[in-house]
Amino acid sequence: MKLLFTIAMLFAITQAPLAQTNNDSLANAFIPEKKSAIIYLNKTVKLNSNDSINPEFEITTGTRMLFEYEFRSKDIIAMSDDEMMEKIIFSVNANRNSFEFNN
Repeated sequence: MKLLFTIAMLFAITQAPLAQTNNDSLANAFIPEKKSAIIYLNKTVKLNSNDSINPEFEITTGTRMLFEYEFRSKDIIAMSDDEMMEKIIFSVNANRNSFEFNN
């Protein structure tokens, strides 16, 4: 009986640090934040949804110049509901010679 108890204790002692290491690496794992900016020529943006909370937009052929900015925050893999994304799309006349956007 003492031999079985000794084997069980050795197994528990050797496996405990491995389990802790795996938990720590998962708790600290994340997808880094991401920013992107795209300019579209001869396009327009169309609203495809009546949902005011999660509207759906489609970029289609048109006569405008579109600017799209997207930001995705850091996403911790082990945490649910910590994701955040924002997207801004705006358009200007395509025949403009200059354009400036601040802040």
